[in-house]
Amino acid sequence: MKKILLLILLFYSFIQIYSQSDFRKGFIVTKTGDTIMGYVDFKESVQRFSVCHFKTNENGEAKVYKPPTINAYGFLNDRQYISREIKDESTDLELVFLEVLVRGKVTLYKYRNRYYVDKDNSQFIGLTYPERNVKIGGKYFKKKSPKPVGILRYLLADCKKIKSKINKISLIEKQLTLLIEEYNNCVNEYSVSYKEKKPWIKTSFGISVGLNASTLKFNDEFTNSRFFTNELGNANTMTFGASLDILSPRLNERVSFHSGLFYSRINYLTNQEEGTSIKDAVTDLDLLRVPLGFKYTFPERTNTLYLSMGLSANIFLENASIWTTERQLQNNTIVTTEDKIDISTNGIGYWAGIGLKRNITSKVMAFIELRFDYSVGKAANNQSQSYSYTMPNAQFSIGLSL
Repeated sequence: MKKILLLILLFYSFIQIYSQSDFRKGFIVTKTGDTIMGYVDFKESVQRFSVCHFKTNENGEAKVYKPPTINAYGFLNDRQYISREIKDESTDLELVFLEVLVRGKVTLYKYRNRYYVDKDNSQFIGLTYPERNVKIGGKYFKKKSPKPVGILRYLLADCKKIKSKINKISLIEKQLTLLIEEYNNCVNEYSVSYKEKKPWIKTSFGISVGLNASTLKFNDEFTNSRFFTNELGNANTMTFGASLDILSPRLNERVSFHSGLFYSRINYLTNQEEGTSIKDAVTDLDLLRVPLGFKYTFPERTNTLYLSMGLSANIFLENASIWTTERQLQNNTIVTTEDKIDISTNGIGYWAGIGLKRNITSKVMAFIELRFDYSVGKAANNQSQSYSYTMPNAQFSIGLSL
């Protein structure tokens, strides 16, 4: 667990240190109401709610604007933010940048993980899960309602056909966006969603081929009982992979869920001589590795950097580990003993990777990737005694994705 937490910390630190600016065509609205076109730094972090970096031309110097200094900022055909005061039970009154998700008779805003609605520019209300008192064992406790339906029923009461949808709503951006869009259309009012050109879900598939270098190690107790060292050899083999990335550009362009399948046929061989004994261990594995994790993609460049990390599962389609010992007795008789070691199919591990990708066409990208994996699992000998093993891996791959 400590190693996993350290990996997550290093992953996060690397992103913070090496995050690049990503200036896109946009604008700011000054306190006097003037709109100035230029370039705005596109951010996915919570900083976008408190600061705006803006420059009038691509090669110019960026200036920092905070909510008190401008009325709004945004990107062409993309996100827009306005400066506005908010107050919740957990915070004091503060001036922030609110993201405008939907604008219309009812306008939907977002600040971090909280949502606000404004009807006719006169009823600005934060959406929350209402609390009620519940008596348990003679004592009263506050319990949150699972649905924020009360406020929405009140504000959207003039559209009857969405009443059933209000009863099922949760404080999730997609659900709220679709509900407010439908309401504005229902009352025949102008409505705009600034991120409507971005899909809610986008998938990317990839194929790869590469070289995998790995080491198979058993714990000392296991190998000593078999008169072997704990390292059963190194193996370099080809690996073939397929990957799947799922992301929501509407919510976050940088982070995606990552999974895949990587197949390798691995052979480990170790040979030892001790006095009159010769020991051989031959291990053949058909290994299917299934990674599950997240990928962070840095702002797009000619060669775009990405990081990935997560957990992995090892599925052994075939495993055969034969340990043979030949002993020469005093009468020159050779005695051969053979053990078969069963390696379990439930090996798990954690992994991290770094890669570069580059567009070949508008839809196809080439990539190179270096990935490290550390797996652990169980094995058992002929007497059904259980032992543990580790399998460190380093994998270099090249591939295509679309």
